[in-house]
Amino acid sequence: LHISGCLLEWIESHHGEYLDMLSESLRAPGSEMLTSGYYEPILPVLRADDAAAQIVAFSHRLEALGGGRPRGLWLTERVWEPALPDLLHRCGVEWAVVDDRHLQLAGTEPGEAWRPALTEDGGSPLTLLPSSKRLRYLIPFHSVGEVREELSCMRVRGVELAFYGDDGEKFGVWPGTHRLCFGGGWLDRFLSMLEGTPWIRPVSPSEAV
Repeated sequence: LHISGCLLEWIESHHGEYLDMLSESLRAPGSEMLTSGYYEPILPVLRADDAAAQIVAFSHRLEALGGGRPRGLWLTERVWEPALPDLLHRCGVEWAVVDDRHLQLAGTEPGEAWRPALTEDGGSPLTLLPSSKRLRYLIPFHSVGEVREELSCMRVRGVELAFYGDDGEKFGVWPGTHRLCFGGGWLDRFLSMLEGTPWIRPVSPSEAV
């Protein structure tokens, strides 16, 4: 889960009970928070020292919630720049979320862009988790059956890990999505499908890395 620092401050002032619930959920296996720049900046736009200060400050803030120090980072608007590994490594970040298109454009073999990829800058390593474009377009706008079928097709092709990272507002804030996900029961059916399919085992990003 990723929540920007400024939103976290607003929640703390207006809905402290949510932070209590969040801290409790972070103690459960498989739950983790993603860090970022504190005020959700596009990282390559900032000076490296300013960006690092925001990431470190936000990681300390998240650690105080009780889930441990975050290992992964959510790239604001998923904007990637090749010099980021050195910056993120210095801030204690082990992995970041990118679009699978980034790996395809970097020359990854067709069909292999779903694998976690190790990159580096100046010898500083960073693992990239590529979010599947296909899954981003299916979830939650197509039926749960179609999502399951896509995962089944990936499995037949030998895909061992399907990574999906996306914006939370698709589940209730975008026009029509609250009615779809909650009134229409899409989210319950989706989670039940994940729980009830023997060949699907949900894992946290850090476990995948």
